[in-house]
Amino acid sequence: MRLVSRFLKEGVTATDRRRIIRGTLHSFLIQGISIGLVFVSNLWLVRSSNAQAYGDYVHVFNWVSILSVLVMGGPAGTDNCCVSSRRPMDSLLSLPW
Repeated sequence: MRLVSRFLKEGVTATDRRRIIRGTLHSFLIQGISIGLVFVSNLWLVRSSNAQAYGDYVHVFNWVSILSVLVMGGPAGTDNCCVSSRRPMDSLLSLPW
């Protein structure tokens, strides 16, 4: 707790500090539950299907992931770095994708 309050020392009220810490903990909790659900669902898929069917599922899912990165213009979090809503459409076509 002292480590967190050292980063949130100046310009943050106690109420805002509690809200930031609570939101961060909730975010980690939600991500942890999400990872657990993905693990359990993949374990269920492995146990309920044969090797060929699961291999097909993984192959299709990997291609969907690769194509979604290409469609979004790059890895997650960088897809909006080069695109501004104020640029005309002609300048978007000349971006270095």
